[in-house]
This record gives sequence, structure tokens and C-alpha cells, in this order.
Amino acid sequence: MTKSTIGFNDSSATPEQPGVRSDRLFQMDERKNDFLATLAHELRNPLAPIQNGLQLLAMMKLGEDAENVRAMMARQVEQIVHLVDDLMDVSRIGCGKMVLDKQVCIVKAIVDTAIEESIILISENGLSLEVVDRSNAACVCGDRSRLTQVVCNLLNNSAKYGRIGGKIVLELDVRDSFVLLRIRDDGIGIAAERLQDIFKMYSQIEGAHNRRSVGLGIGLALVKTLVELHGGFVNAESEGPNLGSTFTVQLPLATGIQLESLTPQTVTGLSSRKCRILIVDDMRAMRVVTEQLLVNLGHTVGVAESGKIALEMLDSFKPDIVFSDVSMPEMDGHELARRIRQRADLSGVHLVAMTGYGQPSDRETAFNAGFDHHLTKPVALQRLRELFDELEPAQREI
Repeated sequence: MTKSTIGFNDSSATPEQPGVRSDRLFQMDERKNDFLATLAHELRNPLAPIQNGLQLLAMMKLGEDAENVRAMMARQVEQIVHLVDDLMDVSRIGCGKMVLDKQVCIVKAIVDTAIEESIILISENGLSLEVVDRSNAACVCGDRSRLTQVVCNLLNNSAKYGRIGGKIVLELDVRDSFVLLRIRDDGIGIAAERLQDIFKMYSQIEGAHNRRSVGLGIGLALVKTLVELHGGFVNAESEGPNLGSTFTVQLPLATGIQLESLTPQTVTGLSSRKCRILIVDDMRAMRVVTEQLLVNLGHTVGVAESGKIALEMLDSFKPDIVFSDVSMPEMDGHELARRIRQRADLSGVHLVAMTGYGQPSDRETAFNAGFDHHLTKPVALQRLRELFDELEPAQREI
């Protein structure tokens, strides 16, 4: 009896044609991107009620111990959200769908926002931060949130790999036609032969696996891509293992800017606008916690577990805003939006998609269905407040 086996090294196997292999790799890449988008959605759905619940607890009077636990949980949730966002950015970059919302920004303001987001991780990991600003309010033309992400990722990298009890130094300067951002730590350092590889996707530093957190190896790759999309460049320097690292970002300087026009807007506390709101979501935890959160903000709230029930409620409950999930059985959020837009008695309703799907194509689909806004779960409390303040002045008050 003759036994035949076919494996990777089988010389009798017919080699793939270049075109066939290219198509297969393309299909595998598409499936990977679809998987990442689905993964992000599945993670964001349970994260949303958890974050809303923590935001609700923050509005209550808790004892010191309970508040410390709540704050710790909130920080961990933020880290998970950050990881999910980074995974989605990997997918967007791979598909060439990374879109920048460019405007003139003061670099120091971007740095201040990034420090606010990273300072807890820095202090928890036993490091201190020193900021040296010689930028003289220099400006760049870029996407504020993406540039904040660049600085956050670099600060978080130093927080993870810096020396316990050591220092992170962040310097801002202007040289020729560039703004320079330099972040230096005295941690585990980088071997000379790894200085270029460190910006590759999924790259890990040797000797980092016994650290507090080694991450996914995508933060620095995102930094490089985002900086280059802004017309800048980034490089890493290190004198070797255990001798620290320095990351330098150079971004084109925006010249001739009137700084008076860039005065930061004052962030208000509670929104003064009180609205009638309908929440439509098939996930009970999301409905219950979001309702309690909005009621505590002073709004009148109704809830529906499906698009069909929402349409029935809208015969008597006339909301100013409808927050609707998109992925629901029987009638999804897009169909609900189209039905609402067909009713003359609901012409003034603001429709807000609140969903775990956050790709640009998802936003476009939501807008085409009739939604006015698209919010990706979990939604920060401050973003909700901003949304209420963005509504038309003619909005009906309670």
C-alpha cells in the first residue's frame, strides 16, 4: 500500500501562481480587518455600560475607599478603550482609511492634554515627569486628537519601560521650520540594531517581558504613521540596554498664525440644556445605566428595547434626541432612523447613533440612513455634555 502525504515541503505540490497568492493575501488581509472591526464592536458593547456606570458613580457621594476603587476601575477601562482604538487604527492604516481632521493647533495645548491622559500611568509606575517648554506657543497644522495620541503613546511607552523611581523629560522646542518634541527616559534602553525595528508593527523590546506591561507592540508603529501623515518624522535614540531612550518628533511649523484666534474654549461642567431623550438599545445593561446617567444630568428619559417598540413610543413620547444602537435584531438602527425621518411629526428630532462600530464607512452609512451624529461606544460624559450644547438654540426645553 502506498501512503501519500502533502505538506508545506511536498515537492509534488503545484506552486501557487503570483497572482493567485496575491489575491489570497488580499482576502486574508480583508478578513483580518473585518475581524478587528468585529472584535472592537464586541469589546465596546460591554465596555459602554461599564464606563457609564462608573461615570454615574462619580456623580454620587462615595466614601474615600469606594471612590478610590471607582477611580482605579475607570482608569483601567480607559486603558482598554485605548487599546481597542489602537487596534482599530491598525485596521484603518492597513486599508488606507486613516482620515485626518486638520486644523491649526498650539503644540503645548496638545501636550497638556496628552499629559492629563498619561500622568496616572506615569505616577503609578513610579516615575516623575518634567516638562521643558521652549516652543513659545508654536503651532502646527494637524489633527488635534491624532497628535494627542502620538504624545500619549510616547509618554505611555516611557512609563512602561522607564526606570522605577526615574524621570521622564518632555522637551518642546522650535528649530528652523519644525516644532520638536523630545521625550527622554532613563529606562531599559534599546539595542543599536533594534532602533529602526522599534517602529515596526508588533515589535517588542528585548528584555521587556519581565516589565509591568509590554503592550501589543503597535503604539510606536502608530506614532510613526501618524507623524508621517502630518508631514513630519520621528526617530529613536539610545546608548544601549539599560541606558534609557529618547524619541524625537519633528512636525512642520505653522507660521503666520494669529494666536488670539486659537484661545481654547472653556470646558463647562454640567450642560444647561435639559432635553427629552429616547434610548433605543437591545442590551438591557446599556439601557438601564445610560438612563440613570442622563436622568442624573437632569434630562427626561424614555427607553425602548427595539426599533419596533421605539416607533410605538414615539406616537406619544416626543423626544428632542433619540440615542439608538445600530446593531439590533428585527429592526436595526438604520431602519429605525429611516422610519423616523419619514414622519413629519418627528422632523425636529436629533438622531444619534451610539454604536460599537466606529469605521468611517460605519459613520457614512449612519448619516445616509438619517442620523445627525455618530458616537462610538463607550461615550465619555464630557462628549455627551458637548453634544447637548451643540443642539440648535430652538431645541425644546423642559
